[in-house]
Amino acid sequence: MTTSGSIEKRVRRVENDVHDAYVILTDIVTIQKQHTNQLVSIEAKLDGHDARFESIDARFNSIQGTLDQVLELVQRRG
Repeated sequence: MTTSGSIEKRVRRVENDVHDAYVILTDIVTIQKQHTNQLVSIEAKLDGHDARFESIDARFNSIQGTLDQVLELVQRRG
């Protein structure tokens, strides 16, 4: 049979374990919030890169169009 002292020790141990679990969960939540903020920042940077690449693509398309016109003129004369 267990004594009341043994039961009290077990209860305290479980209470400590529960407290430790809450501390760990709090740490996890904090880290998740940090990761969320980092991902938002990275997403903003990627959006900026996307806009920049779209601008570069537009410039290349314009240059390609100009080169196509020059090639057509050269072929007509040649």
